[in-house]
Amino acid sequence: MSDRFDFLELDNSRPIRHPGRDTEAAREQHQATVSRPPSPAWKVVEIIGGPGSGAGQFASPSGLAVDPAGTLFVADSYSHRVQRITPSGDVSVLGRRGTGPGEFLNPQAVVTDDGLGFYVLEQGGCRIQRFGPNGEWLGAFGFRGGGRGEMLAPTAMARGPCGSLFVADTGNNRVIKWSAADVFVDSFPRRFDPPLARPQGIAVDRAGRVWLAETPRHQLVTFDALLRPLGRLGGAGEEPGQFREPLGLAVSPAGSVMVADAGNNRVQVLDREGRPLQAIGGKREAGVSPLDAPAGLAIRGEEEAYVADTGNNRVLRLQREQG
Repeated sequence: MSDRFDFLELDNSRPIRHPGRDTEAAREQHQATVSRPPSPAWKVVEIIGGPGSGAGQFASPSGLAVDPAGTLFVADSYSHRVQRITPSGDVSVLGRRGTGPGEFLNPQAVVTDDGLGFYVLEQGGCRIQRFGPNGEWLGAFGFRGGGRGEMLAPTAMARGPCGSLFVADTGNNRVIKWSAADVFVDSFPRRFDPPLARPQGIAVDRAGRVWLAETPRHQLVTFDALLRPLGRLGGAGEEPGQFREPLGLAVSPAGSVMVADAGNNRVQVLDREGRPLQAIGGKREAGVSPLDAPAGLAIRGEEEAYVADTGNNRVLRLQREQG
């Protein structure tokens, strides 16, 4: 069993400001942020797991997913397995290190299929495996390389509104789209100035807009439903709306965006236009250790979210407080 019911709360806070480093643009952005009406705040309410190799323990947890019933899926990357944790705390372990069916090499992401099963993305194996609702193996697709249907060190995966899959093909500096029938559709962007640099996080909203974390440039990139570039957000820094090595992304049904701001050891919440609303973590709160290089994110509805606190080898559950 995991520490599934080890509860805690953290006060929400914005990152520490450094007046000596402020630019005029940063001050204007901060003023615009604090002048908006306050939105419901997210708070950490539960610790799930801890370091180790047992059931409910993790070694560098990365991608997360949660199904409609509230079952949590964790890509337990360094243990080469996926763990499923029910709302009641029951833990089941799937997989082991290997290249066969149901085996993994550094799984990085999990995506659920509306209760019909789930997909697992392997960074080491450069493939996606598909499983049924009871964990039965259904098949695999994707290969190592840079051609059609091939991937190199893929890091993140998201499900589109029609069941398609989008993969951050990190080593090839692109995104790959697969159909709901597990067939290669396309890779993008073909023309983008400057070209993408090692994207490591991806999310797709209900309108089909794609959010991408361009990690080494400390920014987000957005594309419309036709996969045309919309623009870039952020930049290196510690201010609201700035990032250091952003990794995981998740979009709520209403369109707000969570960003695992790994280098700043925090999670940022943005509105649907990319404006910062809240920062979670970044420093010690009430005697509780801070986030350490958070990576994966998953949102369930508008009131519950999960964070892979990767450096601390645990998962945190968040709830949104109503004002």
